[in-house]
Amino acid sequence: MDIPPPTKPPRGVKPPKETSGLLMSVIRTLSASESNEQRDRERAKLEKEYKKSDKQIEEYVSLHHEDLTQIMQKIKTDMETQLRGLILRTTQDLLASSSGSDPAAQGSLSSSQCLIQLLNALMEQFKAVLAVHRDVVLKYIRTKSNLVLQLYTESFVWNIMQRTLQSLLSSYLNIKGGSPHTNSSQATSLTNGNVGDDIGINLSSYYARKKPVAKTRKVLFKFDHSTVSHNSGGIPSVSDTGSFTDTRHKLLLVKPDPAHITTLYTPLMGMIDEFDVLVSDSAGTPEPSSLAVFINDYVRDIYLVEYHDTLLASVESVTKSSDSWRSITSVAQNSALDLPKPLLQSVVRVDEKLQQLKHLMDCLPHHVPNVYHILISVLRNFHDTCQAGYRGIVQPDPEDRRICSAAWLKDEDICRFLKSLPNWLELAASRRKRKLSHPIEESPETVRDRNIKEAEMLSQNLSGGSIGAHEIISDINQLKCLAQLQESMEWFSSRLSLLLSPSTAISTSQGTTFSAIPQIYVTSAAPQSDSVTSQLSVTLESLAGEFLELAHTCLLVLHLEVRVQCFHYLLPKKNNIYVEPKVIELSRSLATLDEAMSTCLQPEKTKYIFEGIGDMIGKILMSSVQFWTRIDQSDVNKMGRHIYTLQQSIASITMSREISLDQTRRYFHLLTLSPDEILNDILESGPQYTDLEYMHALQLIHRCRTRAASPTTDPNIHMNRLNDILTEMRRKY
Repeated sequence: MDIPPPTKPPRGVKPPKETSGLLMSVIRTLSASESNEQRDRERAKLEKEYKKSDKQIEEYVSLHHEDLTQIMQKIKTDMETQLRGLILRTTQDLLASSSGSDPAAQGSLSSSQCLIQLLNALMEQFKAVLAVHRDVVLKYIRTKSNLVLQLYTESFVWNIMQRTLQSLLSSYLNIKGGSPHTNSSQATSLTNGNVGDDIGINLSSYYARKKPVAKTRKVLFKFDHSTVSHNSGGIPSVSDTGSFTDTRHKLLLVKPDPAHITTLYTPLMGMIDEFDVLVSDSAGTPEPSSLAVFINDYVRDIYLVEYHDTLLASVESVTKSSDSWRSITSVAQNSALDLPKPLLQSVVRVDEKLQQLKHLMDCLPHHVPNVYHILISVLRNFHDTCQAGYRGIVQPDPEDRRICSAAWLKDEDICRFLKSLPNWLELAASRRKRKLSHPIEESPETVRDRNIKEAEMLSQNLSGGSIGAHEIISDINQLKCLAQLQESMEWFSSRLSLLLSPSTAISTSQGTTFSAIPQIYVTSAAPQSDSVTSQLSVTLESLAGEFLELAHTCLLVLHLEVRVQCFHYLLPKKNNIYVEPKVIELSRSLATLDEAMSTCLQPEKTKYIFEGIGDMIGKILMSSVQFWTRIDQSDVNKMGRHIYTLQQSIASITMSREISLDQTRRYFHLLTLSPDEILNDILESGPQYTDLEYMHALQLIHRCRTRAASPTTDPNIHMNRLNDILTEMRRKY
């Protein structure tokens, strides 16, 4: 309250006698007195004057007691208005300083930096306001007066500040209604422990005279792209100074956006903690921070819910477009992400969404579990989409058309057998960037036996039938999509594994470097229970494993598809004469497959797909003998040329000579011999083929002699002799 300056009394009016001057003269007399009696008289006079002065002070204070109470009440009722004015002046000062600065520096300031500047300025000024109320009003008046006044507490001041900041946040976050939960906000109304005061404030604000609401004029036409735009009432307007106004015509530094909470959350929580410490030093127990409740309710119930819905819609639009399983990353993206092979563009974009979630975890540390629930929900939906994409490749038609390679992989015995082979174990270990504890060293004979065993298992799965053209994936583009899906799922699984691994630097396709996605047990987040942390870890590990399993499925299907096409082109139907195998078609198909896989897959995966293909072809050609009804020397010569062609084609793929095909060529030369010559060759050189292959050769020779009406012995005689020879040879060796 302003004190008017002293004025000179009018001429002819004598001023009243000041008692303080008399009191000071008595004090000087007391110090100058010489005798004790004189000193006692002066002391008595001094005490009398003191009592008189105290009485006058009490009368003066009592006279103005009502005024002092009204002043305190006015300070309380006007506090929120004064704080709003303080925010407005601070905003204007920041706008003025930014408009007067260098235009280049002004443009470099982002929305986040502007908001942080505003929050820091308000924090310092709010500290000063709280200090003034504490030191001047709450302490000085209470200690200097002997009257019991109904003063407010520091908690009341801090609560008013929180309510003001809530209103400010509602404007910047574009919260309709001013609060995420209006009822809960009213239930936790700002109080100082004195209910009557708050009721008085609420009633006074209720019955206060309202300002007339300005009517917004509807416009028939919008000129959004004209030089002079017409602002509608629902859109924040921008002034010439670069400021914004919301729907309530408040002056703002930046455009309202719910995403501002990611910038303001951590500084606001630090500000709340600091003010709670300042308020807790005062008498009484501070109330729970209504501002913290407001912010956390908004983040949990509004912002994260809307973010989840927006993210799901964004991922769905990326993954369900027409070219989502065909569009691949560019050369620049491959270089930025350090990719050995291109990936599906849709998978990379989904990974970028994960980077945004990582940033969200850093900005909202107290809501990390909620963000992880969003992550898990998005990943499950994305996994279902990837599974649908895989099924679209291996089953492109709506009817139940069987693709042989995918059907074989569903057989648990075949899948388990393929995953138990050393070449698969070594490949899986190399993909995990670690070596086997006991490396498996295979000799060429062991590798050949393993490949032949795989061929025998697949042949048995055919049940003696052939494979039709509708049972293979003849479209090379579909196979390329499957290979790209394999690379993408494996890469995506490794990115998910970073959620549970120590932080490392990661580059995105835009060239921006982030730290790795934070671990679940990060110490910067709010303390979470061990059960929640463990559950999230297990769930993410399971999801990463599901994506990796899909990648393994794609690779195994490609491995089997090469073999299925070998069966399709080389294996004849039952009870046919010698049918020339489609060697040219198979060679062309293998060359096309190799070119496609080399483009889409890493070298070790391409090696796994084509490894042992020579043994497989040799096994198929030798097993096809059982279906022929006749063969002659010209057919054997043709088969020799076909084997040589296949040998050259496979050598260009594997970069090694397929010795197994040399043995296949010798097998067909056996068919030009007589049964006795074959049996004698076994006695001299030992068995070079399996019992079943020798039996098929003898049976075909007997069929050819029967059709030619040439003299022949009973085939059972040769079969029994073959059995005896092979038994004797096994016993000997």
